[in-house]
Amino acid sequence: MKLVAAVDEVASETQLSEGWTYALLPEPSVISIDVAVSGCTVKSFHGKKFKKADEGDYRTLLTAVRRELEQTAPSLLVSTLLERSWKNTLVPFAKQLISDGFALAGLTEPTAIRIGEHLFPGLMTLQRLIDGVSAPRVEIEIDSDDISEKLGLATVQVRGQSLPVAKLLTTAYNAYRKKQFPRSPEVAPGGLRAMKDAKSRAIQVADVFGNFTLAYAFVKLGNTSKTRVVKAMVLEDVFGDILDPGLVRKACTLVGDNDIQLNYSGGLTLRIGQLD
Repeated sequence: MKLVAAVDEVASETQLSEGWTYALLPEPSVISIDVAVSGCTVKSFHGKKFKKADEGDYRTLLTAVRRELEQTAPSLLVSTLLERSWKNTLVPFAKQLISDGFALAGLTEPTAIRIGEHLFPGLMTLQRLIDGVSAPRVEIEIDSDDISEKLGLATVQVRGQSLPVAKLLTTAYNAYRKKQFPRSPEVAPGGLRAMKDAKSRAIQVADVFGNFTLAYAFVKLGNTSKTRVVKAMVLEDVFGDILDPGLVRKACTLVGDNDIQLNYSGGLTLRIGQLD
């Protein structure tokens, strides 16, 4: 059974807190979610494009996701926000791993290095979060942006051989996994790709979960934006028995109207689902 992990970025307005949001789902669960939302007006779900008129469709999506989380293992939703000092430690460390590894392979092509440095912090975080998953391999779908969109096209010359950057990054991912998180599944051959969210239901699930949990945090900290209030309400309708508003209030502080600051070094992670 194919296991899919979707990766998207999540951040407050000026990136005072930022990180990644993930959806880990077996392929049959993705298909079941597709069936559940097939009658919705919204065809491609995206948190920032949410409209009040589409509230019912987004509730349908999240309800279908919860059903799969309860019925299927491994399956997981995770949204993690990094405090700025931790981000300033993790991201340079990840970039250094990539630049050093590529240099050892004789790779100096700037575009390839830029792609690797851009993606590896979120990929490292993924393998830590899914350490212990009861599956040997995973395929990773990354929400495409102006850097990652080159992942599927870029090739480099390494010791006279043309290699896809995606293959090199897969090798780096699996090597780091083997050393640091050996119980985390390895990336399957050909299983690392950047995609537009409209082409991936799993990315849409990760995006909506990250966006709605961020809205939930804002509302619990006192923000009264109408759109955020509706998003928080939809999230609570589906996951209210799991979410802990006290944890959010303890961990975060509202800064102005559009930023959240973590109150301690490290990160805030909201996780729903099961690893095995």
